[in-house]
Amino acid sequence: MKSDIYKDSDYKMNEKASGITVIDLFCGGGGFSEGFHQAGYNVVYGIDNWKPACDTHTINGLGETDRIDLLKIDVDGILNIKKELEIKYNKIDIVIGSPPCTEFSYAKKAGRGDIEKGMLLVRKHLLFVTLFKPKYWLMENVPRLESVLNEECDGSKNSGWTISYEKLGIPTHRFRELGLEGSSLEIPYGEVFTASDFGAPENRKRFIAGNFPIGLMNDQKVGKDVDVSLGGLLKRLKDSLIVSEKTGFIEDPNYRGHFIRKDDLRDYNYNTSLHPMYWEEMRHLKRRHIQYGRMNLPEDPSVPARTIMATATSSSRESLIFETDEYQLYQGKKRKIFRQPKVREVACIQGFPLDFQLVASRLNDRYKLIGNAVPCQLSYALAKAISTKIKMNYSKIKDMDFKERAKSTLDMQVLNNNGPIVSRPVQIVDEAIINGNVHKTFKAKPLKNIRRKLLSSKLEQDSSVVIFENADSEDGKVSGSLVWKACIQRGMGSKFYKVYIDETSISNILLDLSIPFDSFLLRKLVREGINEVDKGAPKFTDNWSEFPGWLADNNEYLSYITAERINFPATTLLQKAFTTDVPDLNGYVGPIDIFDSIDAIMLLLFNNEEFLHLKNRMIRISHIKDNNNYPNRIDPRIINEINNTDIPLVTLTAATLNICILIKMYEQDEDINNPYYKSLIKAKDMIKKWCKK
Repeated sequence: MKSDIYKDSDYKMNEKASGITVIDLFCGGGGFSEGFHQAGYNVVYGIDNWKPACDTHTINGLGETDRIDLLKIDVDGILNIKKELEIKYNKIDIVIGSPPCTEFSYAKKAGRGDIEKGMLLVRKHLLFVTLFKPKYWLMENVPRLESVLNEECDGSKNSGWTISYEKLGIPTHRFRELGLEGSSLEIPYGEVFTASDFGAPENRKRFIAGNFPIGLMNDQKVGKDVDVSLGGLLKRLKDSLIVSEKTGFIEDPNYRGHFIRKDDLRDYNYNTSLHPMYWEEMRHLKRRHIQYGRMNLPEDPSVPARTIMATATSSSRESLIFETDEYQLYQGKKRKIFRQPKVREVACIQGFPLDFQLVASRLNDRYKLIGNAVPCQLSYALAKAISTKIKMNYSKIKDMDFKERAKSTLDMQVLNNNGPIVSRPVQIVDEAIINGNVHKTFKAKPLKNIRRKLLSSKLEQDSSVVIFENADSEDGKVSGSLVWKACIQRGMGSKFYKVYIDETSISNILLDLSIPFDSFLLRKLVREGINEVDKGAPKFTDNWSEFPGWLADNNEYLSYITAERINFPATTLLQKAFTTDVPDLNGYVGPIDIFDSIDAIMLLLFNNEEFLHLKNRMIRISHIKDNNNYPNRIDPRIINEINNTDIPLVTLTAATLNICILIKMYEQDEDINNPYYKSLIKAKDMIKKWCKK
């Protein structure tokens, strides 16, 4: 029934309820189980190979749980489990499960995971289904599993798939003994569902295959009046926490009417603020990544959250990042403080009740328990679709034992006004061990390999881009160095083009820039660009976030550029500021701002009325190559010359300007013997001579 403010005695083991029996394979912390439990089903058993998952599944009243490596279990082992469960709970009606999906995920090795390794776990799930013969069964995974099934099984989504019993590990001579019909298991349905369609404040997409009433899932979708936005969830939680200061109780942001004691809130009261260098790294990956598209930073509160991942790192492209109302001074600028979501917030995004307990001593393990789970609202919708189907056919059910269990489940739903049945955990656990505010202090390796894309050197729908980097190679391993370089990169994937900007490549570029009929204007453009660089790096107002790209309202961003200029840092200072906590650079532009400053120079240059029409201009380049003396170019995908290609003028302009910027940085180091610096000097002399023609 609906939970209300409770007494001290409320935290106790849920009495074993009657109802449709469910077991959960690869159960993890229990997201799949929790949704069925909320729909009045009797989740009696779970299996997982990770102790924190088993402990979490059990402590939240989701049945008994065994720690078993399912890869090591065979037909007879499964039959023994079945026999024991049927003695305790009668027949198992539904089998659900989530075989680990990492090998199928496009997030792993850009989609090059070990498919066969992933299929071993999928086949084990299907073997359980074959031997248990449940009335309904479901298997959850990432959307890519659909294409994997197309390759590994017979059939398709439209007709359903089949997979042979032998492929599942059942010898032919045992088919009759096990009462198996035919020679294959049918997988009749499969569909990708989005969790937010069913009430979760998350756009997590999951592929559900199995035998379930797929046609009734549309009826489980929530209406437009249901707020599934990330901001809505966080606001409800924040408002409830404010009220709890007076009442001592917090209302669940997902399940209205479900309260917990304020003192029983776990995994929330700790600091997740990010040091500016961490969110700068995250910003680079989200906005300036060499290959992938742009992502919001911070998260857009008006829409559901992106998919929660199983790891919480301080500078990952996939990490969620929230805005705060706080600021800090760092490297000469007042900067916004961003933070990562807390474990309890992530649990709420995944639809777990506010008092769902996570049994792991390490905070990251608690995050993993949540990130690996099925969103509870999606699981609940699947369970409700099944019970709706059962209710429709109730009078035709001939299995009287199952009919009695079904009646119990349907009655519990009616008693709860057909809403989620949110129960209590067995007990409240201690807080996780938190090793201080680890992400408020910046820690990095002095030889960190850094690559940064200049946003202003790239046009939409074109892969050409200018990149700053300090990569070097030693014993076949790429690391960072004090030798900062710039290159033009074009293309991505199985092969891409990477040409360093030096005397050779600049001579090639200038040759082709001399061909267009308006080469006089191009020379003037480069001269003006060099003048802007000589003034120093532009400083911004607090409104500036970053140059968003040429399609944005550039006039607005022009207003954020002040007349004040800052010196470009020495290469050694830039390296130090990138890899240690340097709060003040004494008048030099720091790593958080330097690439925005270069973008701002390009913005000022190309929004000059005289050059405005050149922003989208493409230049035919017949040939570009470099000195080929760069030891970090060890990736076999790299091609070190570009031939007969149209390259955006903004890319070529950024390349020439970065010659001048790098020289200014090297001059402060007084490292006149640096061979790259010598090559840059020669390149700049070529540019000056070309500009005077």
